[in-house]
Amino acid sequence: MILAPDVIDVAVRAYDAFRAGDETSAETEYARFLPAAVFVMQGIEHLMCYGKRLFAARAGLHNYDLCPAKRPSQPGLATVDRFSASLGPLAQH
Repeated sequence: MILAPDVIDVAVRAYDAFRAGDETSAETEYARFLPAAVFVMQGIEHLMCYGKRLFAARAGLHNYDLCPAKRPSQPGLATVDRFSASLGPLAQH
């Protein structure tokens, strides 16, 4: 799986910890981003609708929809907000 930029910073921390032999930290970081990755990867339309919103929220950018596109639902937007808050601002490596 090639990770999109919405969770890449946390995934890199998990990978770096694993390469350093710190499996506990690697598993902790993996557990932080896995629910968000699973949420956005429910299909291409879902990814385009919510994955870019998660990235935009974490990167401090505004999201624009291009038509035709899947429209977000209130529960979906709430989920993006929850993941964005839990993952925090996108860290630069």
